[in-house]
Amino acid sequence: HPSTVPFALLPTGTLQFAAPELLDADNMRPAEGVTFGGFFQGVVAPVPLVTDAFSLGITVRYLLTGAPPDCPDVDEFVSNYRKSPARRLRAALLGPCGGGSGDGAYRVRASSELPKAAVDFVMQLTHPKYDKRLTISDAGAHPWMALPNGGEAVP
Repeated sequence: HPSTVPFALLPTGTLQFAAPELLDADNMRPAEGVTFGGFFQGVVAPVPLVTDAFSLGITVRYLLTGAPPDCPDVDEFVSNYRKSPARRLRAALLGPCGGGSGDGAYRVRASSELPKAAVDFVMQLTHPKYDKRLTISDAGAHPWMALPNGGEAVP
């Protein structure tokens, strides 16, 4: 069960990687004497420790799929990207220099192209309800992480 830090913390980070509980205005309260900037300027919030698990999940999703953190539908993003004239132009300009594929170093993958265990790992880390989210300590025991070489390879 996710634990909650017994004191208020100043949320920091990039908005697109922030867990839903950090964005809940009802959870925030004014911070007295806080001078840090950013999108959370002047507020503190009691946050569960699994808040960082959400950010980790968004980061892993980005690394696996190429879809930006604020993209709600990875498969739609991948489909649109693959049809994009800009992608074809980029591939023509970079050629094999960007990673040997002719598409540069930037590669996108739909969820269906990933191992099911990898998709499950990301889904569990990014569950919108923090009390149902995979904790950081449990993440290492997830089947995708626990198998030799991280389980099934990602193409």
